[in-house]
Order: sequence, then structure tokens, then C-alpha cells
Amino acid sequence: RKRDAESAAAAGGSPAKQSRMDDEAQVAIEDPSALAGGAGEEGAAPSGAPPPPPPPPPAPAEPAQEEALPSKILFAQDLPPECNEMMLAMLFRQHVGYKEVRIPRPGLAFVEFEDEPHATLALKALNGFKLTTTETLKLAYGKS
Repeated sequence: RKRDAESAAAAGGSPAKQSRMDDEAQVAIEDPSALAGGAGEEGAAPSGAPPPPPPPPPAPAEPAQEEALPSKILFAQDLPPECNEMMLAMLFRQHVGYKEVRIPRPGLAFVEFEDEPHATLALKALNGFKLTTTETLKLAYGKS
């Protein structure tokens, strides 16, 4: 306690006052709501008031379409206008199990593989592939 008295004197307080401050600091560490003001954290509700409602759950990061079940068909969307079947075929035929590419309308393509594991490997390898300086390949599983 001699060291406490010396530090209290240096801080301009009495040893009893310093001891009380030490006790309050220890209690605050163990229970922040026990501080002199009665409120634990800054911005906490005063005692007797109901606690604030919990934050809303986070929104899904990806559209539901990308949560499709794995299948042997890959769906490519938002393709640039200059992208054609031959270009996509050259890209996908590097992957084992490739069967064919179909483009039912501009900007949209279906790529078929022999089975789902081969399609999954191609999806993982090519999703995000840079088709042009500004466009990337956006792949998801299609419906079988």
C-alpha cells in the first residue's frame, strides 16, 4: 500500500481516494455496467428501459439463381455481344467432359458436360474468366 500512497500523492489524491478508484476500475473490468453512471457501455440503454432490438439478419450475398443445385449444365449470363458459340466452345473444350454450347439468345449460353463433377471443375476454373477488357464470365449451375 506504500506504493499506492506514493502514486496517489503523485496523482494529487489521497491514498483512500486512489484505493477507491482502483476498486472501481477492477469492478468495471469485471462488470462494465457497474460503472459510476450505472450505464455499462457508451450508448447503452438506461436501467429500466428495454434493450434495443437486435439488428436485422444480413441479406443473402448472391441471387437465388446462383444457389441452384449442382448439375451437368452450366449457365452463362451477361455475355458480351461479340461472344459466340465458337468462342465459348474453344474455352470450355479444354475441360474434360465438355459436350456442347448452346446460345438461345444473345448474352445467354448453356454449356453441357458429361456429368456434374466435370461441370463443377469447369465452373470453378472459368467463373470470373476475363472475356474482354471489361467483361467477365458469370457462371452458375443450370437446370438439368
